[in-house]
Amino acid sequence: MRKLICFILMTVFLMANCLPVLADGIGDNQRSDYPGVIDYKYHDIGLTPDHKKPSAGFSLQIKTPSGSLRAETVKSGNIEGQHEIVNDQDSPTISASIGDSIVISDRCTKGTGSIINQYDIQYRFVPEGSNREDCEIHSQIVSNFNAVKNIIEKLPLNEKGTYEIFMAVADNAPCLPGAVNWSANGNFRTINTSNKNFPNGIFWYFTEALVKVGAGSPDFYPTPEGSTEWKEEYKDPARAAKTYEYEQGATEITFPVTLRNSGEKAVTDFRAVWYGQGSDPTAGWQGTNPAWKSDPAEIELDKNGEQTFNITVPLPVPDGSKGLLAFKCNVNGNTPATETNQENNLMFIQIKPKGVDIKVVQPTQPRVFKLKPGKSVTIDIPYVVVSWTNPTYPFRLM
Repeated sequence: MRKLICFILMTVFLMANCLPVLADGIGDNQRSDYPGVIDYKYHDIGLTPDHKKPSAGFSLQIKTPSGSLRAETVKSGNIEGQHEIVNDQDSPTISASIGDSIVISDRCTKGTGSIINQYDIQYRFVPEGSNREDCEIHSQIVSNFNAVKNIIEKLPLNEKGTYEIFMAVADNAPCLPGAVNWSANGNFRTINTSNKNFPNGIFWYFTEALVKVGAGSPDFYPTPEGSTEWKEEYKDPARAAKTYEYEQGATEITFPVTLRNSGEKAVTDFRAVWYGQGSDPTAGWQGTNPAWKSDPAEIELDKNGEQTFNITVPLPVPDGSKGLLAFKCNVNGNTPATETNQENNLMFIQIKPKGVDIKVVQPTQPRVFKLKPGKSVTIDIPYVVVSWTNPTYPFRLM
């Protein structure tokens, strides 16, 4: 009889927890303040001894108005469900600027079930200087992560403040009658007092992360001829943003490069150096005579402003440069210091001669031959035919 009563109580408890639970934090050290509260985390709802609850988790990145995805990523709190929960707001935080947007990625793992089929996604925005307890929490349960993305990635970042984003998930595992296999991990504990069968409430768990929205910042980036957006491949020397060819015997080459600012009005610098010369005291980024530098040295651009430069560099290209000219704005990272996204400051341009892309390279070590007076000998001189732009790769001549 005692076992049957426990089973009936468990069923009532589980059926009552299929509703959204608004998030409001309770630390481990505060649980004693809620005597009689049922803790979902420690209840076995499975039909088998190896039953496992799913784990809720997500990560956040920030996308700039120009469409560039910043490198910084934060994971929501306590995905593993093993860390202490505190009542203070200590959730992982990522910074954004007005005009940016949020990108959310799925880090949930299913439990005993074969698929996660419920996502309890909740958020609230706390304007700067406001009391978070006075701000409304928006809650929705959806059936797939694309629906989560559709909610979070459309949140407007148009004023200073903080977004608090919470998630719990459930999978389709078989459970006790009336039960749903919800997650029990996270860094945020809440209490649901809406179930009249349990007037003291039920502890529920969410994983949380914060997006702190600050004033807009500048976002400078270079683009090649024919492009208006910076791409990740532009800073890859093996790919380059654009290739220009010159006639054999030419002494200089001229081509356009555009500097853009998708953020707030600010001042930056803009230079170009040959590949491999970045640290050179004269021809490098901080040198007195780089391959090219803007005139004037500092450029002011309004929000969404741009300026095109006709770049002229002498030929032939320096040995060892692979014909790669690197362009960079905000060279020292402090012009301006307020630029939070500096991942898109760099771009490579390829410059090479027209015609067959090969050259002959002789061994770097000298070969010594000793001949007796009056004697002659046939000497074989080894050489390697390589790509002019990438001499580490030899050609096989047929």
